[in-house]
Amino acid sequence: MCTDFPDTANSFLEERYPIPCAEIFHLGYNLLLFDPAGRGGSWGTEDYGGLEHQDNISTLLNWINQQIPQSDIGVVSFGCGLSMAIGGITAYNNDVSFLIDFEGPSDEEFLGKYYDLPKKKTDSYFWKERSPILLLESFTTRYIRFQTDKDHRSAYDMRHCNRIFRQLKKQQHPQYQLNDHPMGTYPPQPQLLVADRRVIQQKWVHVLRSLYNER
Repeated sequence: MCTDFPDTANSFLEERYPIPCAEIFHLGYNLLLFDPAGRGGSWGTEDYGGLEHQDNISTLLNWINQQIPQSDIGVVSFGCGLSMAIGGITAYNNDVSFLIDFEGPSDEEFLGKYYDLPKKKTDSYFWKERSPILLLESFTTRYIRFQTDKDHRSAYDMRHCNRIFRQLKKQQHPQYQLNDHPMGTYPPQPQLLVADRRVIQQKWVHVLRSLYNER
């Protein structure tokens, strides 16, 4: 489970995010929470979703597979955690069942505002390893996105959501889905979730129950 910037695993434990971890556990899932490098109890420096954070994800995926060979693994990301999630899954050869993304930003236009770094530190190379729409080019895992009608960071600006799905469609990604829309579709005026905590929590339970039953 990948946290938003600059959060730690405590965001899940303290229920800052609209995801009902206890209910998901009772559905039959084991949840692995972690602090990315440079945050909370982890060593290192903040990497802003770059290669270090992506390596955190691929290392954890390898560890899970060593503990429980051929296990059915899914990844969840919140906000800016999307970069490390996509990059880490790709480094793990896309060998996971799904990625559920909650309102992740699309590129440096959005990430740059959230990270608020000096321009001299954010050149094209910096974004090449962190921009989700660039990382998506090598991504083939099933992608599910939850998007509300009032984004937790960008409010009513939905350009980031549009850009992600345009990229997925362009590369003919095998499986992508927004909210309740059919797999592989993204209409001109998509139906968005109501930005209500209870509605979002119910969506998590519904989708994860369905994924669990598909195994």
